[in-house]
Amino acid sequence: MGMVWDSDHSDGAPTAGETGIRVKDVVSVCEHNGYSPDHLTLSSD
Repeated sequence: MGMVWDSDHSDGAPTAGETGIRVKDVVSVCEHNGYSPDHLTLSSD
């Protein structure tokens, strides 16, 4: 799964694949749970 930047998808916000999950939402949840954005990694599996 890769990153998607498409004006027709989630109002152009970068999302995880075609899930509609916005990157900023993932970062927000991680920070809320005490992780920094540096802890996030992307996998190309």
